[in-house]
This record gives sequence, structure tokens and C-alpha cells, in this order.
Amino acid sequence: MGDMDLQNKAVLGFGVVSNNRTLCRKRLEAALKEIEAHYEVEILEYHWIEA
Repeated sequence: MGDMDLQNKAVLGFGVVSNNRTLCRKRLEAALKEIEAHYEVEILEYHWIEA
């Protein structure tokens, strides 16, 4: 994971497994919204990896 030596910056990873791609994306988007709503953070970027 990148940026491990920087203060005030974290790299997080989330995963969802399902046979429904739309449901997975909705769950991950809900997690991002929940984090932004309840914590004083700024999400700089995110990446979707679909297999």
C-alpha cells in the first residue's frame, strides 16, 4: 500500500463478494458515504476493481 510513511494520510481497502455486480457497487458506495458522513475525512480517490 502506498503512502505508508506519510502522516495524516491513510490507505484503506474494502471488498464485497457477490454474484450481483450492481449490489456490490451500491454497498461500496454506501460505505464511502457512511465514512464521509460520520468522520472528519476527505476521500482523495478510489478505484473500482471488477473481476
